[in-house]
Amino acid sequence: GEIDLASTFLREAADAAADDTRARHEALQALVQLRLTNGGPEAAMAELDRIIAAEPEARSFRVLRAGLLFDLGQADEAIAALRALLDEEGIAPGTAGNARVALARMLLADGDVAGARTLVEEAVEADPAEVDALKMLAAWLVEEDRTDVAISRLRTVLDLAPEDPEALTLMAEAHARNGERDLARNFLSRAVEVSDAAPAETIRY
Repeated sequence: GEIDLASTFLREAADAAADDTRARHEALQALVQLRLTNGGPEAAMAELDRIIAAEPEARSFRVLRAGLLFDLGQADEAIAALRALLDEEGIAPGTAGNARVALARMLLADGDVAGARTLVEEAVEADPAEVDALKMLAAWLVEEDRTDVAISRLRTVLDLAPEDPEALTLMAEAHARNGERDLARNFLSRAVEVSDAAPAETIRY
């Protein structure tokens, strides 16, 4: 319950990792999550603004900030922020992929399915190992009864993230559409196992 001490510890961990960008950013992301969980969206936003001001090249935090804006109901501002980010030169491939997926989810929530799908396909084309984009694309393919293509995409996901319950659930749905009920049950069972019997996966199984 000592949130201030936890925040101080994470800031010190980030400062100590000044020469290790990945470790520094992991500490700062943990700090943002801590502030969100214990202080709410406003506290997390304030922390993100401090980080972005100190590290303007750390574009991944701008993706997080846009996501928080969207959750706060500021959809237009969030979408505009991600579009502006994607228009910049020199954006790292991983950050670009995350930004495209985040923007696609916003557009999907806003009813722009075509725009969302275009972004997801761009993300997969730029990085065939972009897990979240592959899962979104696979979900659409299953809905279209293009199950063989969906299964191929999901195999790639499960090679990269074998304990992803969402991917396992999508794989089960694809096999169920093909009439392969035993395979579908096996994948649903694995989803329950890797999610530690989370409610949604357990009820679905």
